[in-house]
Amino acid sequence: MSQADLRKPDHKPFGARRAKLGPALSRLAVLTALLTLLAGGFIFWSGVWSTAKAQAMGGSRRPIDVPGPVETPGETPGETGPAGPPEPPAPESNSLSTARPVTSNLGLVYVLIPAGSFMMGAGPGFQGDGEYERPAREVRITKPFRLSRAEVTVSQWFAIMNDRPSRNRGSDMPVENVGWDEVQEFLKRLGEREGRGYRLPTEAEWEYAARGGTSTAYWFGNDPGRMKDYGYCGENFGEGSTHPVMGAKANPFGLYDMNGNVSEWVADWFAEDYYARGPRNDPKGPPTGAEKVHRGGAYASDPKVCQSAWRDFETPGVNSFLIGFRVAYDE
Repeated sequence: MSQADLRKPDHKPFGARRAKLGPALSRLAVLTALLTLLAGGFIFWSGVWSTAKAQAMGGSRRPIDVPGPVETPGETPGETGPAGPPEPPAPESNSLSTARPVTSNLGLVYVLIPAGSFMMGAGPGFQGDGEYERPAREVRITKPFRLSRAEVTVSQWFAIMNDRPSRNRGSDMPVENVGWDEVQEFLKRLGEREGRGYRLPTEAEWEYAARGGTSTAYWFGNDPGRMKDYGYCGENFGEGSTHPVMGAKANPFGLYDMNGNVSEWVADWFAEDYYARGPRNDPKGPPTGAEKVHRGGAYASDPKVCQSAWRDFETPGVNSFLIGFRVAYDE
């Protein structure tokens, strides 16, 4: 496949984690397609193939299923969360923003993220097996840093790189289909243009900022059914789309789209056991590796992939219609 999923194929894309069911689903998909063909000769072969493929993958929405570039975003269908008592109200947006934002020449607005401590990883409200998100442990961010309040957009990427790689090319859409290596070139050119040392946030910085002082699965609570009010996640890949940045509510730090829209590259190499051996203060990930981490999930992700603690990873040279980034720098 030419494009990357939000999880590598051997790690159950989009959090499905259905390795044991894979062969059975594949046989069922083939049988269903054959019966459909015999029952109705009016079904186009392309439709049969698309249906069989979708069933075989357990509903994963992979970039290969998507037609060419689109210019307008799709609508966001509502999501229904698990039954249970109502959750308390989400914390107020921007409630932790005390310093004045900084606006760069490119138009990126940077929010000050103060130093502090938090529990990183799968907490009590986490949904999923947590194989890469445990053990949860206390992490301390010892220095404040700045983080762009929105994901880098198509127009901002074009201003620096002079190309539009995204599937959705609207100017205020988050840029996607950019690999980690390409992002490093963007940051280098941006820094040379503006005279500042831009970088990606570390994985620990990203989760600290995404949580915004909360300890729930999402900054707005544990119920994924509330995602429709706070972010973009759980849409159908072929029918959905990225959304204009800053279209949903900001978290308590004043950051937008930390859960959903596009997943975001971070600086760290991936290691599945890093949480068990990483330092408490300012962890930066292992020194080397084969894959880079990206966080936050995308509009077409299963909602649990959009949890603040969920980790994903991909090789740095791979581009995906579901992965973008935001910019950080040291205060």
